[in-house]
Amino acid sequence: FDGFDDDGSGQISAEELRKALRSLGVNVSVKEMNLLMKRFDHNGDQCIDFQEFEDMVKELIPPPEFDASFEKMDLNGDKTLDAEEIRLGLQELGIDMSEEHLKRVMAVADTSGDGTVDYDEFV
Repeated sequence: FDGFDDDGSGQISAEELRKALRSLGVNVSVKEMNLLMKRFDHNGDQCIDFQEFEDMVKELIPPPEFDASFEKMDLNGDKTLDAEEIRLGLQELGIDMSEEHLKRVMAVADTSGDGTVDYDEFV
């Protein structure tokens, strides 16, 4: 989520979402973007917050895709992702992240506080 929130507002605008989808190889028309926003912007503020984003991802990305993404990012095969593995995985998707931004992502994703993101934290 943080990787797509370009302005750090805590919300993803329609333009930020469109850019994020493009970086993942998904091109959507203006009409399709409006439909996505209407469907997942539950509070009607014209932005996608973290919970709305989570709902959208869970609905649009099937669990096997999560499995494959996690396994691909887990370079050392230890069933967890450290900050470097996450940085490299996002970089492969065309998302360059500053060290500070990566620290914020890890702080949010690593709910156990052990310095890594396991599969349950990933999804």
